[in-house]
Amino acid sequence: MYRANAQIAVEALLKAVGPKAQVGMTRGVHACMALTALFMLGYGVHLCELTWYNTMAEFPGLRVGIVYMPIPIGGLLTFLFLVEKVWIGTRRKPTSCTATRPRSSSRWTFSFFLALSRSCARSRCRSPTPWASRP
Repeated sequence: MYRANAQIAVEALLKAVGPKAQVGMTRGVHACMALTALFMLGYGVHLCELTWYNTMAEFPGLRVGIVYMPIPIGGLLTFLFLVEKVWIGTRRKPTSCTATRPRSSSRWTFSFFLALSRSCARSRCRSPTPWASRP
C-alpha cells in the first residue's frame, strides 16, 4: 500500500493541504519510514548477534539468531525500497483507458466464476461450490 500511495487517510489529508505542505508531509513520512527501517536493521542485527549461540529447545539444531534474521533483512529491504522511492519517485497512476480495460486473464477468471455460479444455480446445490457434498 505504501508503494502505491494508496493509504486512504493519508491521501485525503494530502489532498486537503496546499502543495508546500504536501511536500513537507511527504518528506516527513519518508523520514519516519527511514527511521523505522534503520531501527529494524540496527536492532535486528544486534538481536541476532545476542541470540546467535542460543538454541531452541524444540529444534536443537536451529539457532535463535537465525529465527530473528528476518527483522534486519526486512529493515534493509524497506530502507532500499525507500531510497528507490525517493530517488525515482512514485509510479504514475494509470490512465482511465488502462484502468477500465480488463486484462485477458481477468476476463478469463470472471467468465470461469460466472459459469461456475450458473452451473451451481442450475443443479440447485445448497453449497456455493459444485464439488461439495450434496444431501
